[in-house]
Amino acid sequence: MGVSGIGLEVIDVAAFLAQLDTDGSRFTMEAFTVAEREHAGESDPTRAQRLAARLAAKLAFLQAVSKSCMLDSSALDSADLSEVEVVNDTYGRPSLRVSGQLEVLVRARLGNDWVAHVSLTHDGPTAAAVVVLESP
Repeated sequence: MGVSGIGLEVIDVAAFLAQLDTDGSRFTMEAFTVAEREHAGESDPTRAQRLAARLAAKLAFLQAVSKSCMLDSSALDSADLSEVEVVNDTYGRPSLRVSGQLEVLVRARLGNDWVAHVSLTHDGPTAAAVVVLESP
């Protein structure tokens, strides 16, 4: 296995929160899975930071895929963000689960043995994620 792509995304939490709070916005429902929304908590004071870090991971993954598959970024512009899910193991460590059309695209380009490593962080006004993609 070797590194195929790296993605880094930084999110301004205040701007992200404004998007979440926009009347009629379906962004949260469309970009995040039920499990991601539940993990962030409805009344948790760090909800916006937690969701922003997950959004950063999704976007960082798309960057890494774009680099590893040598795709024009426009090929991923219509990607369904909910097809990239941030999941946590029993110790709270994050990883990514990819499904749907995005999974088909990644497997077609990288094969079945690719791995995505993810690191999330949020502190005050900023949330960020790094994704390192490995493939044979």
